[in-house]
Amino acid sequence: MPAIPTLNFADAIQFVINCLEVDVTPCLVGPPGIGKTALVRMVGPQLEIPGLKSAGLPVADFIASNCDSVDIAGLLFPNPKTGGVDRFPIEEIKRAIDAPHLLFCDELTAVPPSVRGPLLRLLLERVAGSLPLHKHSRIMAAMNDPEHAPNAMELDAANANRLLLVELAPSIDEVGKWFAASVGDEGSALREEARDWAATLNVESRLLEMSPPAVCVQEGRTWGSPRAWERGLRAYVRAGERGCSTHVQHATLEAAVGAGPATTYRAVKDLRVHLPSVDQIEADPLKAKLPDNPAHQIAAIGLLTRVAARDSYAAWAYCDRLRDEIAVAATRGLFTIPNTDAKKSKHASVGNKAKIKMLSKAKRALNGEL
Repeated sequence: MPAIPTLNFADAIQFVINCLEVDVTPCLVGPPGIGKTALVRMVGPQLEIPGLKSAGLPVADFIASNCDSVDIAGLLFPNPKTGGVDRFPIEEIKRAIDAPHLLFCDELTAVPPSVRGPLLRLLLERVAGSLPLHKHSRIMAAMNDPEHAPNAMELDAANANRLLLVELAPSIDEVGKWFAASVGDEGSALREEARDWAATLNVESRLLEMSPPAVCVQEGRTWGSPRAWERGLRAYVRAGERGCSTHVQHATLEAAVGAGPATTYRAVKDLRVHLPSVDQIEADPLKAKLPDNPAHQIAAIGLLTRVAARDSYAAWAYCDRLRDEIAVAATRGLFTIPNTDAKKSKHASVGNKAKIKMLSKAKRALNGEL
């Protein structure tokens, strides 16, 4: 496919909103599992459609590769009232016909030839069979890059010219922030693990595989996409809660994201045998054990998000003791966690001073002084 504009997650949200509010059909392109569907579900409630009193549209999504032609064009049913026949497409499309919805068609190009005609008519003419979408409904699509979807069709020039295509490419920072703020309920073990993972990602980018390795595409293996990590962490945390062995926990993670990313994450966590516990740091961050080995200090980054969930001031105080480059990386994770009530922490004074000091270090790092 010829080069198309590339947008990060935040910019792609604005792009999609702009298109839909003026009834232009956008199409997101990108590898599986990077957040295309998540983006659409975030966009729906934000839309302001002219002529529609209430803000936002509910999302009705369907996977085009699972459809056949009658799913889109509609099955024929006799209408005894009119003596004619009516067409009824699948439920998701029917919702956008009957009432205002954001209709999202995923895997646009991974459809058999018989589906392409009615599907493109739906996207480009807003008609399913003979039934038009509701005048306030909006429609958009997403597709994988051809190299990530074996046997997928290429979007021909005539139809590509009718869609607004952009490549979705979330930054590592965006993925980390989303995990830290959205995966699991606040205060849950899953949220704690998600923050830990996001903090570790700041210094170990190999955890995340935004595009599937060629061998995974060829052999149908999983890889460390954002979607795979989100699902994997849910199962991994549950395995820990149920008291499963370390072997089972690791196998659970590996089954979700593949051997390489799972092993990298576990290796960082295994280094924590060289670190103090969360309880020890919370009790006395200035005297808790601090390893000299940089690799061991890197393992402290995710640990500090767990400390911060209990006492952010203790976490900042310990963070200030790390090597400068590691401490700066740790601040990104700590900033995702709300400050503890200063009245409830005996480390508020020293922690606040450490936080201010770390802000200065972070600024110097941005300026290339560290």
